[in-house]
Amino acid sequence: MTKRYAIIAACVAGLVASPLYANGTQDSPKADSSHQHMWVKLGLNQSQQDQMKQLRKDAGEKMKASFEASKALRQKMKDELLKPNPDPAALDGLADQLAQLHKQMIKDRIANLVKTKQILTQDQFKKFLDMQEKMMKRFRHGGNHGNWTPNDKE
Repeated sequence: MTKRYAIIAACVAGLVASPLYANGTQDSPKADSSHQHMWVKLGLNQSQQDQMKQLRKDAGEKMKASFEASKALRQKMKDELLKPNPDPAALDGLADQLAQLHKQMIKDRIANLVKTKQILTQDQFKKFLDMQEKMMKRFRHGGNHGNWTPNDKE
């Protein structure tokens, strides 16, 4: 059961994480470099870049809190499963909490995409979604686990 939730969490993490987070923390030089490269490929002006940086920062903080909460719930599940007589009702309750958290993470992801669409032009947003789709294909198929790098070809 724990493995199942880990897989679900990984899938949700993939849905929640945008290419703007693909190279690690928002403070890492590698992440900043790849974001700059992505923004150049999208043709963002300085105002758009500033707005995207702020959006990335805000979403990153919310995402970090959600991942911590998810991690805590998975630990509670593990602790319950390790008891001599695990309580199925307690496990169901934890599963419901985790499902609600994942639901909220997906809603946050959609809200983030709507905000992104408001910042970008229609063409830029389409290209952004195409880049995101390619990154997710690599992630799902075990490529480079979703790490978008400036050397990636379109």
